Amino acid sequence: MINFSASGTKTQMHKSSMSAQSTTLRPFNIEIGDDEWLKLWSQRKDIQEISDDSSITISDMDEEVLERNAIQMIEHYADTVGCVSMMYDNNRSSVTLGIVIAEPENRKRGIGSSALSKTLEQIRKDKKIKMVHAYVYRDNYAAVRLFEKHFFEIAGQVLFKRKATLHYTLKLQ
Repeated sequence: MINFSASGTKTQMHKSSMSAQSTTLRPFNIEIGDDEWLKLWSQRKDIQEISDDSSITISDMDEEVLERNAIQMIEHYADTVGCVSMMYDNNRSSVTLGIVIAEPENRKRGIGSSALSKTLEQIRKDKKIKMVHAYVYRDNYAAVRLFEKHFFEIAGQVLFKRKATLHYTLKLQ
């Protein structure tokens, strides 16, 4: 994309910059049907193959679990394209993230990276949180690249749903 600066000169805008500017997070809102998005996505085989938390729906969560969780919907140019889930431990010193970009045509466009950046920015404001965790299927190469790009380090490997899953951590200062 070509932009013009205030002086009228052409400048080239990088693809990831465009995604960052056009990607926003908003709180989960059941009143506008966000629970239906989650239900729809949790039933999709292509999402189940890449996401370890795609089967979790709002109906599965009791009041206590909902209090410890935050779901942010990812919007790209005002279209809902995915979600970020944040599950806090009991004393809120760590949080486990999950990110889903639902449609294949929205993947590998920088939307997930922008959403993760914005999420980490929010998390860093909470001085109690010292550690961020993410669990990624080892064969989900896009997610592996995403978390490594954002300086997450492999803390170990676990078996989840009979799939090799990498446990990533990011220590906060």
